[in-house]
Amino acid sequence: MGSLVVDKGRLGALQDWVWESGFGANETCPLINSTFQSFPHCHQGRIPVYSALVESSAQIQEAVRFARAHNLHLVVRNTGHDGAGRSSGPDSFQIHTHRLKGITENSMPEGIATVLSWLGESVLRSGLPGDSFWEEESPSERFPIPPAFIEKLSVRGARSDVEFWRLGATTQLEALRDLNREGIVGQFELKHLAERGSMEVSLEVYNLNTTDISSNRMNVLRVALERSGLHPTFLSRSVSKLTSALRHRGDIYPDDYGILMGSVIVSNTLFNSSRGPQRIADRLSQFPMAIGDTIFTSNLGGRVTDSQGLIDTSMHPAWRSSSQLFNFVRYLPYKSVEGKITAMDDLTQVQMPILYALDPSIRASYLNLPDPNQKDAPQVYWGKNYGQLLRIKRQWDPDDLFVVRSGVGSENWDVEGLCKQGMSVLARFQTFLDALAWHFR
Repeated sequence: MGSLVVDKGRLGALQDWVWESGFGANETCPLINSTFQSFPHCHQGRIPVYSALVESSAQIQEAVRFARAHNLHLVVRNTGHDGAGRSSGPDSFQIHTHRLKGITENSMPEGIATVLSWLGESVLRSGLPGDSFWEEESPSERFPIPPAFIEKLSVRGARSDVEFWRLGATTQLEALRDLNREGIVGQFELKHLAERGSMEVSLEVYNLNTTDISSNRMNVLRVALERSGLHPTFLSRSVSKLTSALRHRGDIYPDDYGILMGSVIVSNTLFNSSRGPQRIADRLSQFPMAIGDTIFTSNLGGRVTDSQGLIDTSMHPAWRSSSQLFNFVRYLPYKSVEGKITAMDDLTQVQMPILYALDPSIRASYLNLPDPNQKDAPQVYWGKNYGQLLRIKRQWDPDDLFVVRSGVGSENWDVEGLCKQGMSVLARFQTFLDALAWHFR
């Protein structure tokens, strides 16, 4: 495909090759080749067979009725940004929603607009990754974007260097903890660089509603690291609108770009404790990473925590008492089915257990950055809310027309949602306990 932007309008195309390809033989057949006869059964992996490009709610309804009437394997795709292959599937019928452009702010009832305004402020105050993508400078005058003073501190070192972890990683995590206590958001990032054994740890901080460069909080940390013998890089800038500091173009990927992802929530109790950052840094120093791999944080807390007990949502309850989301991105640069399967096994059996060990008091993850082979999806993504969600699904979708990997009700199906399978006794018992807990809460 060559270098490309995540192609929102291209049928079947996803963010990377991992979920476009399948898991069996003949996944790399040549399209035009004199030896094509050697591949008589070449197929198209997980790319849908048919797609309906819908532009209205009426067309969506018609497509859903068609899928139900013909018992089709249904998938829904918008942009193709997908961490677990949920917007594609082998032998599937796709509803492609990216042409639904008619939803505007003016059509929202005032109550919904108020909620969105509240949610926007919540996102800004509780976490905003530094490379977020905005298609417009100012999405809405009703939801104003604040000015910001942005600081970024980076330190490089050898993976085996104890001082790199003790000073570089631990100190930056401590700084993030202290800044969060003051209501300042930031992002911690750990990268395995191209040079074997070389690591980089960085902290990017967003001082919202100010362009005052005199605060220079991170510069104080830079001086302290320099005095300790490290050689940090420090950058700062002021912007009149936070969105002007973020990307205004889509991701551009090479044709061999592939990733797997996983995530884990860390509680307020651990991260805000005196030794919490050091404990996390110690765990990360033992985390297996290859060249190109990244771990980054997303701030939680803020109004998400303040609304604990006030808002009833399907989210795992642990989100209401957590401080950080640690996200892992595994880079897979080579198109190999065998390599993909091996990487998935490593993620599930080796890397995710280490991430969950960051905070043993919580075992919860973010569904949009999932371990694709998560065996305990109901508990990891929804916790005690799963029983209620399953009852709702059985009421409105008794035939499981909408089934996705690790989604509600997916435990009754194989990983691709093609064949129904029996639910284990343990899973049934856990679902019963969840439903009982929700009923008597």
